Amino acid sequence: MDSEPRQQHFLEGKTIIVAGAGIAGSVFVIALRKLWNPKLKEPTIILYDRDSPDVTAQREGYTVSLAGYDTSGGLLALRKLDLLDEILDNAVAGLNDDGAFKIWGPAWNEFASFRHKPIDGLPSSSVRIARKDLRQVLHNNLRPSDAVQWNSRCVSARRLEDGRVCVQVAKGYNENEMVSEEICDVLIAADGANSKLRTNLRPEDGLEFAGAILRGGISRFDGPPPAPINKDWGFMLSGTGASYFFSPVDKNSVVWGVGHLEADQVPRLDLNDEEMVQQVIETGLQLGKELQEPFRTIVHHTDPKTVFAINAHDKKPFHHEEIDTIPVVFIGDSNHAVSPFAGFGANLALCDGLDLAQQLYNGQSKRGCDAPPLLGPASSAGNNRVNGDYSVSSPASASEGGHKSCSYCAKTNKTCTMNWAWSQIQAASILSAVAAAPPPPPPPRQVSGSFGESADARVKRERLGSAQAFDDKSVSSMPRQANTAAPYVFQQPDAPGSRSEFSGLHTVAHPSVVAGPSTSTSAVVQANYSTGYAHPTHPPGRSANHLPLSMYTMQGSRMPNQYNNTLAGSQLGPTNSQSPADDAWSRDESTRIKRRRTSSTWAGRRTHSLSPFSVDQTMMTNSNNQFISTNLLQIYHDVLEHNLSCWLTEVTCPYRAPGYITGGNYAPTEWGSSWSNRIYRRTINLDHAISTSKLTRLTHSENQASAKALQLSIMAFATQWAQGSRRQRQSFPADDETPEDILDDITEEFDRNIQRNIWEQAKRALQDVADIESYRVATAELIFGLTQKPWTHDDEPDRTTRNHNPLSTPRPDVDMKSLNAELGDIISRDGLPVFMERAARKMHALKFRFDSGRRGVTGPLTSPKNSDALSMMNPEDRGTVGLLYWLAVMLDTVSSSMSERPVVVADADSQHDDADDDLDATTNGRWNVPLFIQDSLEQPHMYHAVHWPCSYESAAEAVTKSAPVKVLLFRHISYLQNILRRGGRGKKVEETIANTTSLYRYWNMTHGAFFKELLRDYESVPGRLQSWFVCISAHWNLGALMLADLIEYVDENEIGETDASYGRLSSKMVTKMRESSAKELSELARVSTPSQNLTSLATPQMSHFHHAVSEATILTEPWTILLIRAFAKATMVFLQEAKDYLEYGPTASTNPSSDFQESMHRAQDCIKGLWILGKKSDMARKSADTLAAAMRKLRL
Repeated sequence: MDSEPRQQHFLEGKTIIVAGAGIAGSVFVIALRKLWNPKLKEPTIILYDRDSPDVTAQREGYTVSLAGYDTSGGLLALRKLDLLDEILDNAVAGLNDDGAFKIWGPAWNEFASFRHKPIDGLPSSSVRIARKDLRQVLHNNLRPSDAVQWNSRCVSARRLEDGRVCVQVAKGYNENEMVSEEICDVLIAADGANSKLRTNLRPEDGLEFAGAILRGGISRFDGPPPAPINKDWGFMLSGTGASYFFSPVDKNSVVWGVGHLEADQVPRLDLNDEEMVQQVIETGLQLGKELQEPFRTIVHHTDPKTVFAINAHDKKPFHHEEIDTIPVVFIGDSNHAVSPFAGFGANLALCDGLDLAQQLYNGQSKRGCDAPPLLGPASSAGNNRVNGDYSVSSPASASEGGHKSCSYCAKTNKTCTMNWAWSQIQAASILSAVAAAPPPPPPPRQVSGSFGESADARVKRERLGSAQAFDDKSVSSMPRQANTAAPYVFQQPDAPGSRSEFSGLHTVAHPSVVAGPSTSTSAVVQANYSTGYAHPTHPPGRSANHLPLSMYTMQGSRMPNQYNNTLAGSQLGPTNSQSPADDAWSRDESTRIKRRRTSSTWAGRRTHSLSPFSVDQTMMTNSNNQFISTNLLQIYHDVLEHNLSCWLTEVTCPYRAPGYITGGNYAPTEWGSSWSNRIYRRTINLDHAISTSKLTRLTHSENQASAKALQLSIMAFATQWAQGSRRQRQSFPADDETPEDILDDITEEFDRNIQRNIWEQAKRALQDVADIESYRVATAELIFGLTQKPWTHDDEPDRTTRNHNPLSTPRPDVDMKSLNAELGDIISRDGLPVFMERAARKMHALKFRFDSGRRGVTGPLTSPKNSDALSMMNPEDRGTVGLLYWLAVMLDTVSSSMSERPVVVADADSQHDDADDDLDATTNGRWNVPLFIQDSLEQPHMYHAVHWPCSYESAAEAVTKSAPVKVLLFRHISYLQNILRRGGRGKKVEETIANTTSLYRYWNMTHGAFFKELLRDYESVPGRLQSWFVCISAHWNLGALMLADLIEYVDENEIGETDASYGRLSSKMVTKMRESSAKELSELARVSTPSQNLTSLATPQMSHFHHAVSEATILTEPWTILLIRAFAKATMVFLQEAKDYLEYGPTASTNPSSDFQESMHRAQDCIKGLWILGKKSDMARKSADTLAAAMRKLRL
């Protein structure tokens, strides 16, 4: 509580009236007394409250949550007031990891658990305390002179001629009421949501009905309450249109509440009317009739004196624009009313009281918060209906950069409470748009296409991009006997024309096709998936194409009810038709879904509501049908599955199981404008197949945990991309601007909170399945290995390089070694690739077991029966074994060489299937290059085969064939690293360099030459080809730069043979390799990022992709760290060139030469690429910031 003492203060000896002795008013009084300089004359404070102590204690029997994970949380404010220990002594939950906020299913199965990391050394991220106990602690810390004057209501106020305020105070009730007028210098209105003073001074600023009724009470038990609400608190999803809240109050009591959407308000509850009270209890029981025990037990123990029926109200916050006219300040619910079930009202009240006291004490005049108004959905055109579709823009889109903090918070570098309010507005507008979105129209018929037509014609005809939905084999992948339960992971919202009997791996349109690139994400609540909602499982052999459509969330996109019965590149055998039992279940499910439709009344009301309760209520209600946003599935589909359709094909896969005939087909259905979630689906099917074959033996809980890990990993991967937040809206700075610091300037926004929360839960889910060997787990670990960890304030890098004084020297020196070390520190913040390495081990072990079983080699986990069962496996499933193994080997090869770690899968275990022992002897056991590239290094046939322009099919085939060559380069880099690490010298080193450079030359003659043609004619290249070749080319050039570094190390340290080293040095081989790769990377960055700042009229580069991805081609890169390393290394090359021009060039002392300018422009292109990647990567944005700072030094 340190503040600079003043010699005089405008509040000295003045009178302050505080209307309302609740949380905000009491905290204000305590804080101002604590802050006050004892050398100054204290102000007189008069504290009024409308109720008596007994009535207040009775009314406030429920509990509130106090947060400690954010600067707007109440625990930090209480610690500043030295009240934290007293509060913790009265907490009923949340201490010592005891209890957490939960989301339960109707059977009390846990769907979600939220526990943030506490900040600033606080003992807990969230505690629960009875509101009356919180208020009592505050009142106990009031001075005797500040004691509350009870039963006193401030009903009106007016300004006197001398600028003071005359307050009309009504004391007592009915015939005992006495009205007096009190004079004060400052009036603090903290008299709650139904503020009399607000009604008097702001008559038009009233409460709005939020469209929901809260019914509940406090249940008292002779002993501890039933689990889990004896320590946990949270919401329950019912599937019936109502949500439920439960929380412990003390050791023997819990509060329960039922939130229900209703168009009409209920009359005020009279607790003396037993019939009225009992009706509230009976209504609660009726609304929760689908819930399992202990719900009814809890309700039956309700204390009638504590029953409540509350019409949920809220209101928008307002600014004190007339503070100079009348010195009245509104804080707490009197300013921004929230429902008692909002979950943050008490925190805001604590912060309001403390912040106001600090501002008044530190200020020199009476001054209100001067932050600009927050524009809500109604005023900012957040909901725009265009051609029948809703799109959600930022709530603060009317002002550039979103909301702004007040001048005080900006001056003191504090987190403004307006940040929290803005995030709630954003969430409310998003959710209200989701609730109000019209049903999807009947889907157009999918027309099969061919490669004979032009890519443009095909795109126009096939605007229905397909994001094939997750199937429930991710959860119920065991035979029916296992009785596997599945949660509602992906549910379809009710929509006319989208009936449940349409099943399967359907395709959905890209959101950009439906609502344009401004379509915003819905609120996403993560899920600790449990075994709550059982779906029918499939008998062995059933195809994933026969899954109930109703279990998917398809909100925000059109949902064509077609599905493909044939898979790319293969011919499926006959499939079973849907059984009558499945039809009956579909009809029953369809009927049940119809009962869960959200009322249009609620949707209309939510358009104008800002209450955090309303956000929670809407989120819980929508979660019944839309538990996970389609946006995440769409991003996964548009990024990872899109790239895997190029990287991972049967024809380029070196591991092909017998019996799986590809026929030379390059999976054309996966190359067009529509593609499936092929790898996801095949992973699920394979896990089911090997389980049926008894090759793996998962328990019921292990099966569930595997499904949960895969789903959460996909969600964590998809949440990297910013959606609807400032990160997504920001444009690249001009040359003379400083890039914003990712940790200073990007606020804790909605998508960031989702990203961090889901990333942490995905990590925990993967830790829980670390000892489970299944294809779902291994694939989940691969996907999570591609996912970058979101930074927090704890990850904030050292700022020693910031705030450099450019005037200290004529031209500040750029220390390239220090800069390289700083970039290394930034990149190392991602940690070790442990998940990718774990995945590679599991994929290797599973393939080892599969090969043993297929060949009849018995062991502890195999038997002769396994061989018979494996022989009956679907050919596609057998092929998937090799595909997933190749994916793991590819990622492990690149990751290990990039991280300078040993590969997990050795050469002997990852050699091409067509290699024989004689060939292995000629290659020293290393990979057989001609087999992997399907070509000759010396006389490549591709050199004459493909040139751009050509047919889309030929170009796609050529780009697809380049993927294994890229992997080979990194494998050879790993060979060279290992030799140098073991101290090898001379001939062995030179042989490896020769083999690697031979591969380098092959690339330049074939794929590299073709890619340069694509680069020169970039605008005419179809979007998917652009994305594929940009990513693969960037990977290749990163490998080339790494190879150049290794060769330079060999030559500088004379590790190789003298003649060979001399030849490389004289020909400047390393310099040329660096220049060539760096220039190509700068060209890739230039063409794959927006040429100008995108506006609402600009067309994104990948317009048919998800709006979070579509702005720039490089945002479709799934493995962000590769592009960060590539662009960072290229920038270093150009900065070194620029520095050398300045130091040694002929114009070093005058204007920079044209060569200097070219190097700087190319460096700028690479930095821009990093900056755009910063829309999904904190590491990329920090790298861009660091390199831009170095570049500015060279320009001084």
